[in-house]
Order: sequence, then structure tokens, then C-alpha cells
Amino acid sequence: MNKPYSKTPIALRIADYAKHRRPKPKTGMEEEYRLIRNRLRKYSASSIVACALHLLWHEPKDPMEAVGSMPWLTLLIVKWALQDGCVSLRIGPPMPLAEMDRIRQQL
Repeated sequence: MNKPYSKTPIALRIADYAKHRRPKPKTGMEEEYRLIRNRLRKYSASSIVACALHLLWHEPKDPMEAVGSMPWLTLLIVKWALQDGCVSLRIGPPMPLAEMDRIRQQL
């Protein structure tokens, strides 16, 4: 037995099919943001800023090292820490430089 003829144009049926079958968007950056935000909550915001300033003021030996240090990632980490309401301004342990480097490498 044949299916009854649909009056919906084939192009609309294909578009509807594709809309429901498209792959789900990757949540890579959102997931990384969540993990990093949770790690930043352990430390005080003032120590995160101090750690970032120490890294940014460090004089690189050559221009390639300056670009390789990726200062925009350091500033992004500071931005995320200051935007998060759960990161206390002064309460919390100081952030070690090694932890800042691990977070920068995670990005």
C-alpha cells in the first residue's frame, strides 16, 4: 500500500528533515569557561590580578616570546574572574604562578 501524497513541497520536507537531523553544536568553549571559572573561585580576585600583572610586566627576551606568552589569554582569565560574582575580591588564598600557567595552557 502506498503512502498518501503529501501536499508539502519536497524542498520544505527536506529542509525540515535537515533541521531536525543537524548535529548539535559543540560546547567546547562553554565547557572550558565553566571549568576555569570553578578553578578561579578558589582564589581571591586581587591575587589573580596580581599574578596576571606579574606575567604581563615580565620583559620577554625576544618578540616571538612576547607573542608566545599570549597576553590576551591572561587578560581573558582576569576578565572572567572579575565578572564572576563568586570570586571574592580579597578573601581566598593567593593564586600561584604555576596555576595561572596551567589555566592559560588549558585555554
